Amino acid sequence: MATPSFQLDPHSVLTKDMFLSVARRNTRTIIAAGLVSTLLLSGLLYTSDAPRSALHFVSSSFSSASTGSTSWPTQCSPEDWSDGEWVQKSPESYPLEHFLSLYPFNASDPQAPNYTPTPEVTRHPLAPLGFAGCASGRERDWHLGMHDDGTPDRNHPEMWSYVVRGASYDWIPKSPACRMYSEQVSREQFIRALVEQGGWFLVGDSVTEQHFFSMSCLLYPHVIATPDYAPHGGSGPRDWPQNLYLNPSSPLVDQLKPPAGFDIKRTPLVTFRRVDLLFEPSELDAIHLSMHNSSDSVPSTLFGPEASESYNLSPDKYLSIFTAPLPEANYKVLLVSTAGHWTTASLPGARDPSDVQKEATNPAVYKTFVEAVRVWTKKVSGALKEPSVGQGVKNSEKQVLIRAYLPGHEFDCHKETGPLTRAAIRVEGNPQLRFLGLDKPALLRPDAHSLSDCLHIQIGAGIFEGGHGTFGTLWRICECDLGLEDT
Repeated sequence: MATPSFQLDPHSVLTKDMFLSVARRNTRTIIAAGLVSTLLLSGLLYTSDAPRSALHFVSSSFSSASTGSTSWPTQCSPEDWSDGEWVQKSPESYPLEHFLSLYPFNASDPQAPNYTPTPEVTRHPLAPLGFAGCASGRERDWHLGMHDDGTPDRNHPEMWSYVVRGASYDWIPKSPACRMYSEQVSREQFIRALVEQGGWFLVGDSVTEQHFFSMSCLLYPHVIATPDYAPHGGSGPRDWPQNLYLNPSSPLVDQLKPPAGFDIKRTPLVTFRRVDLLFEPSELDAIHLSMHNSSDSVPSTLFGPEASESYNLSPDKYLSIFTAPLPEANYKVLLVSTAGHWTTASLPGARDPSDVQKEATNPAVYKTFVEAVRVWTKKVSGALKEPSVGQGVKNSEKQVLIRAYLPGHEFDCHKETGPLTRAAIRVEGNPQLRFLGLDKPALLRPDAHSLSDCLHIQIGAGIFEGGHGTFGTLWRICECDLGLEDT
C-alpha cells in the first residue's frame, strides 16, 4: 500500500485539521429500533454489577431527566456540551461559496462525466471536507460522497451541494467552559495518546465503521490502513478486520515514546470489527431459548433463511483481542455501539415470552435484546477482572464505552439545506457512571447523511470529526479519566 505523503500545502486552511441503501418504508422502524435499543442498553448497564471504574456509557439523548449532578474530570460535562447549536463556519475558515464554485457540475449536462477538475481541486481534492487525505481505502466514494480526484459521486451528481454544505458547520456549545472542546483535535496529540496511552478498538455495525473511516482521515497522513482494498476494487468482505497503524514515514515516529513491546508493524492504534448483534448467531439462539426454558414452541433459531444479512462475532473473540498483550495489541478503549440490526428482519425467529404464538414483533426483539445485554455485560465484566498477561495496558486500566446509536432521519433527509435548531435532550448520570450524550448533534443534522440513505453519516460533516465530533468530544471530555491529560 502506498505510504501517505507528508508534503502538505502550508497555505491550505483546511488540510490541517449498512444498510447501503435503506428502503424508505423501513426508515421509521430503524429509527425506533435504534432509540429503544439504546435506551435498553443504557438502562441495563446502569443497573449491572459490572466494574464501575471500567464501564462507561454513552447514553441516548432520549433518556429521562437528570436525577442528580455528576462529578466530571473536566469542567465540561456531556450535559453542558450537548446544550448548543450548529453554526455555519466563518467565510475566512470555510469559504462555502468558493468551494461550490470550484466544482461546477451540472448533472443535466451530457458532458458532465467528462468534467475535469480545476488545478485547485486537483491539489486539494478533499479540502471541502477538511481532510488532507484518508488512509482507509474501503468504499471511499460512499463514505466521502465524492471521488478522490475531487469530482462529485457519479451515482449522485445532483447532490454535490448537499455534500459541501453539510461540511460547513461547527458544533458550538453554549457553555464557555465547553467551547474549548470545540477546538479542532490535534492529529499529533491524538497519535501520541494512541501510541503512548493505548489504542481504540471499535465494535459495531456500518455506522461504527464510518467512525473508523473518519479516524483514518482525521489521523492522516500519520497512519496507514489495512487491509489494502485496492486489489478488490475498493471493497471486500465486510467482516474483515480493519486496522490503523503508525506510519513509519511519519515525522512523529522519532518523537513518540511507545511502551516496551510496541511494534510499529504489529501493534494497531485503532481497530474495527464488524459486529451487528453483539454475539454470534449460535450464542444468541442459546440466549433466546433460555428465555423460553428451551420450549419446543419457539423456533430453534432466531435467524433462518428469511433473516436479513448481518455480520457477527462472539464477544469471547473480540474481548480476547481487546485484552491481548503487546505486541499484538495495546488497547485502552473498547467503543461499542449496537441497535441498527436489532429488528424483526434480522431476527425473524424472535418470540415474546408472553405470547409465543405471535410471529416476530418489535417487543419480542427488544426482550431478546434485554437478555442478550445482561449476558454480554457479564462477559465484559469477567474479561476486565481477569489477570493481565504480558506487556501493555492492564485490564484494570481499560475502558469500555457504549456509544448511543445514531438513529438517522426520515427518508427525505436529502432535501434539508441546514441543521435543525431545536431538540429536547437531557442526560442522566451519577458520580460513578459516565453518561455521554453525544448523539444530540447528529439528531440535529438531517442535512449530514451519506448520499445513499438517511441513516449513515456524511464523512466530513463534523458528526465524527475533530473537536466538534463524537471522537473528538469523547477524547476531550474523557481525557483525564483515560489518562490523556498530559499528551
